[in-house]
Amino acid sequence: RLQLLFYPGMQAEALTPSRKLYAEGFLLTEPQIQWMFHTFVEDAAQFADWRFAPIHAEHVDGVAPLWLGLAECDPIADDSLLWADKLRHAGVPVELEVYHGVIHEFIKMGHAIPEARQAHQDAARALHDLGVELVSTGGTKAAIEKLGLPVKDVADLTGFPEMMDGRVKTLHPIVHGGLLGVRNAPAHAEAMATHGIGAIDIVWIDLYPFEKTVE
Repeated sequence: RLQLLFYPGMQAEALTPSRKLYAEGFLLTEPQIQWMFHTFVEDAAQFADWRFAPIHAEHVDGVAPLWLGLAECDPIADDSLLWADKLRHAGVPVELEVYHGVIHEFIKMGHAIPEARQAHQDAARALHDLGVELVSTGGTKAAIEKLGLPVKDVADLTGFPEMMDGRVKTLHPIVHGGLLGVRNAPAHAEAMATHGIGAIDIVWIDLYPFEKTVE
């Protein structure tokens, strides 16, 4: 068990220093935060419900250990730290990584900034330590291998090589079935077993310069 979280939102109220310091950016602003939260709930009273704001939970002892990645210049950084502190006080193991000088959503910028690539590596190591099997393609696979971590090529999973200048890598029932199969649906479970499709729990997506890539 593990909570692997990057800059999670923990409360609706703008009470922490980072919510005030970065209220007008970068990228994520306080008006955007409020729009998202008010779109998610129908009644503002639900903002106090621990299922919306976990920091309001009375008891957190026994929850899964936390691996937390934060962006320094993020309005919700301090809210996320409240969660880490709450778990620490309850005796829950917490590992914290703060990536300096970056903003909310920076982990999708692996093709642009080194901090994002470092975060990818740190998260891969945390998942490996938990016993998660890593499957990847191309440059990401090479980066994981440089860490000394075992990683399976998606081609070994599908039985098909990467082709068409890298445009076709994961378009295969082994991958899509592992992602879309509903595990508690008997028909889905039977189809997955029949065709040797294993469940895929986590998908990690990085942005890249698509227009430049396809030129």
